[in-house]
Amino acid sequence: MLPTLSTQRLTLVPVSDEHLHFEIELDTNPEVQRYIMGKPSTHDEVLASHKRRVELTSSSQPPRGLWVGSVDNGSTPIGLWMLIPAHTADPEAEAELGYRLLPQYWKQGFASEGSSAVLEYAFATQGLKRMTGLSMRAHAATRATLTRLGFTYVGDVPTDTPLDHPEYEGLDALYELTAEQWAANRSTAKTDS
Repeated sequence: MLPTLSTQRLTLVPVSDEHLHFEIELDTNPEVQRYIMGKPSTHDEVLASHKRRVELTSSSQPPRGLWVGSVDNGSTPIGLWMLIPAHTADPEAEAELGYRLLPQYWKQGFASEGSSAVLEYAFATQGLKRMTGLSMRAHAATRATLTRLGFTYVGDVPTDTPLDHPEYEGLDALYELTAEQWAANRSTAKTDS
């Protein structure tokens, strides 16, 4: 089971059935889904996603899953952060970082703040060796966030799911962050402050 993670402004709790209504609000929002699926999810699609999310979060070994991040001491959910199995040769040592937030919380540092907590858990607690991040090539904000977090652009990879989006090219931008890079970035940040 995943632990609760805390940051200066966020409380991230493992996704559970109590979060279904928030997931519906998030995943049916056209702005949120613009660069993820290209269109809002249907109610039935969100129900199916929710079931998979809860199963992964409650039973995955090694621990992988999703957190709902909230502000106001946990009372106002704003987004979903993901530590999901990577499609790599070594899924025990690697995972993929993901996140999505309600639009009113964009450009306030929440994506980076919650993602930093997930990376801390992945590298310092779980001992993962490598994290990946995927973004539609046209999604400049996510690409900038991954770079800010210390990820390095690796190249473009074919997209798993065709998207209904005018900027869809059939490719995602792949980023990676190794445990060594993460530790070096943390060390540099501590000496700079």
